[in-house]
Amino acid sequence: MNSHSTQEELSVEGLTDAERSEMKEHDISFDGRHFYFSGYRYSKLGDALNYARLVRERPELPSRGHAVAADRTASVPSQAARERMDSLGIALVAGTYRLGEFRYDRLEDALAYAEQVARRHGRPRETP
Repeated sequence: MNSHSTQEELSVEGLTDAERSEMKEHDISFDGRHFYFSGYRYSKLGDALNYARLVRERPELPSRGHAVAADRTASVPSQAARERMDSLGIALVAGTYRLGEFRYDRLEDALAYAEQVARRHGRPRETP
């Protein structure tokens, strides 16, 4: 993957032929700012490709279809949700929920991934 594919904004012209081909193969779309796969939005092509590859390897993973989600910002979470976010290392930054380098529009998606990581590392699941 070329160095341009990690920038926040890029054009399709900045992608290599191999990247464009892999996008087509995995049905990943690009709106000029974000990449979309299976109903999820990504600011980095590499993240969309990684998830698309994972879904291909593990078909039991849930799919939200191929509809492109509307561009929206996250609502302000309740105090209980904030405490749960803090315990799992999730932050609300610039209208998106962030867990490490990943960004989520929906708190439920960030929580689900954070809890999966916590279980994988032997930590008990947080309760709502």
